Amino acid sequence: MRLAIICPIKDAASTLPRLLKSYLAQTSFSDCVAYFVLDPSSDETERILSAFARDYPENVKIIRSDGLQGPGLNRFAGIRASEEPYISFMDSDDELMPEYAKTIIETLDKGFDAVDFSFFIQTQGAPRPYRLRGQRKELDRYKAIRLLLNDSSMRGFLWCKAFRREMLLGDPLVLSQFLFEDMPLAFSAFLHCNRIAYLSDPLYVYRKRSGSAMRGDNRNRASLHLASFLAMFDYAKTKGDETAKRIVSNSYLRMKLSLEYDIGLAKKDGLSKEEAKSILAKLKSIKQNRS
Repeated sequence: MRLAIICPIKDAASTLPRLLKSYLAQTSFSDCVAYFVLDPSSDETERILSAFARDYPENVKIIRSDGLQGPGLNRFAGIRASEEPYISFMDSDDELMPEYAKTIIETLDKGFDAVDFSFFIQTQGAPRPYRLRGQRKELDRYKAIRLLLNDSSMRGFLWCKAFRREMLLGDPLVLSQFLFEDMPLAFSAFLHCNRIAYLSDPLYVYRKRSGSAMRGDNRNRASLHLASFLAMFDYAKTKGDETAKRIVSNSYLRMKLSLEYDIGLAKKDGLSKEEAKSILAKLKSIKQNRS
């Protein structure tokens, strides 16, 4: 087996069959192992997964968590449990394109340490390619984290990335929070890479739920996003990597724009003006500590 695909999962019975169908349709299915890291679920998720694992025992592994760990900790549990040389990620409500695994394996076989690829966005109607994607190119670690922090042509999600396993285990930045935990792990992994492939090929279907960002309680959204930004700055600072530290600092305005959006949502759920000011003031420390 060459590729481990890590999927944190909970209460996904309504979307899981679609994901499993796309996994089974991989042209390189025999080279893949999917690790489903399962938080306790109240629907039929575990039954569906167990039946699929019985049919494909070599290609499906189920890891049951002790409690509600969330996606960040569950992804890392899957990484540690894997034995395959290459690792990618998927979410339980999305889909894989048929050439997803084959393209990742072939790209990493060429000596790349990581690959970041384009994707389709599915809302209503036919899926459409992510429109801000550039052309194929090779990146070094600093070009990669610069694009990552800009979060436009390269998005912060883990499901559009794959890595050699050792890049994820070198010194990972794993956050236990339930939002904005993807980017810090990608950031720390990229800093261990020498060559990153940046592909225009859409390999993944991201099912975007309309208005999903505004559902539920968003009161802690801005503070969790701030924690993600500060974690990456502190990581670069602790490593003594002045170039990475400067890149994070220079992304201050992009981070501020994201936090202002998050604060707008959080205020609707009770975030006070004083709390909002405190969040932006803490972000400013990134700009003030450039040297």
